[in-house]
Amino acid sequence: AANSLSDVFYTILLVIGLTIASKPPDESHPQGHSRFEPLVGLVVTIAMSLAAYEAGREAINKFIAGPQAVPILISSIMLISTVIIKALMYWMVRRIAKIYQSPSLDAISVDNLTDVSSAGVAFFGILLSNFVHPLFDPIAGIFIAGWILYNALQSSRENIVLLSGGAAPNKVREEIIHRALSVPGILHVHYLLTEYAGPRLIVDMHANIAGDLPFDKAHAISDEVIDKIEQMDVVDRVYLHLEPEDWE
Repeated sequence: AANSLSDVFYTILLVIGLTIASKPPDESHPQGHSRFEPLVGLVVTIAMSLAAYEAGREAINKFIAGPQAVPILISSIMLISTVIIKALMYWMVRRIAKIYQSPSLDAISVDNLTDVSSAGVAFFGILLSNFVHPLFDPIAGIFIAGWILYNALQSSRENIVLLSGGAAPNKVREEIIHRALSVPGILHVHYLLTEYAGPRLIVDMHANIAGDLPFDKAHAISDEVIDKIEQMDVVDRVYLHLEPEDWE
């Protein structure tokens, strides 16, 4: 019940958050409003943590209360249905999250996958509680609570990186430098700063070119470098400063 309630809560929150995040840059937010999206993702993980707490509390209370009969037929039908529905939701939401580089949708896909795993564990817990020992049901509930909490913490860490302006992974940085150096005229990249502004990166780069190049040629090189790097899905915008080859 707690998990279902949290689903309703963060679905409403997602609509509000994505509406704000999609607004263009303005005077009050010159870098855009995209940081609101990982904020929504972080709130989703908090809702997941609360669901984990409620699931754990209920399981512990059942364990303390002692063995109780669990209706196998109705519970099994509900749990199997949950696995099928949530698996489809995970597949669809995960696909959309990758297309749009959306951390909030990614957090929801993690929650859907967690629901699939939780329902599967609960199903086997009910089977074991009916055919082995009744306490297997609350024991399964404790494992479910731990699994939900683990996934919530993992997802929250990713969203905190996006919110706090974390840097790009080394693999992404190397790809950015590779794209810059692939442009004829770029001799060296001696400074690179990457920062997440929401789900995508802002790149600040200093690169060297021949000092005797005409201004229009240097400008064309700059445009080509920026265009190549901004073609990366993870990059929002690039600020490039060109300097003579012996400058650092």
